Amino acid sequence: MRYCLMVTIAVAAIGAAGLGFAANASASTFPNYPTTGARIALFAPPTTFPANTPFFVRQGFVCDTVPAWECLVPSTHFVLQVDGHLLLGLRELQWDPTTQILSEFELTDFPSGLPPGTHTLTGSFYVLGQDTLDQTVSIAFTSP
Repeated sequence: MRYCLMVTIAVAAIGAAGLGFAANASASTFPNYPTTGARIALFAPPTTFPANTPFFVRQGFVCDTVPAWECLVPSTHFVLQVDGHLLLGLRELQWDPTTQILSEFELTDFPSGLPPGTHTLTGSFYVLGQDTLDQTVSIAFTSP
């Protein structure tokens, strides 16, 4: 019962926030955490990247492929590991008033980048607690 109430409150909050952005033609992200550097996307990663250079990873779910209520529960999330070490991300929700689509992302920021060498980034996508997809990439972080 409490779980259903939390989801209902979260959906209502998202809907209310979405109404506030309806006049804006672009998508709104909340909370809108600051990032540093370029984005590294796990599905289109670079083969090399400058060492010690800021970057961020933002991955998650577009809720037209995953039902919106599943996007909002804590057991649906993205997890990032770098060289086998689990990193905690910040949860962001994005509302696009034009398409009426909600998205849920996890943001992990690397303000100092990574040291020189080849590093392995593994992203795991969980839907309702089930690991539905893993994406692993190796990137050579090179000295300038």
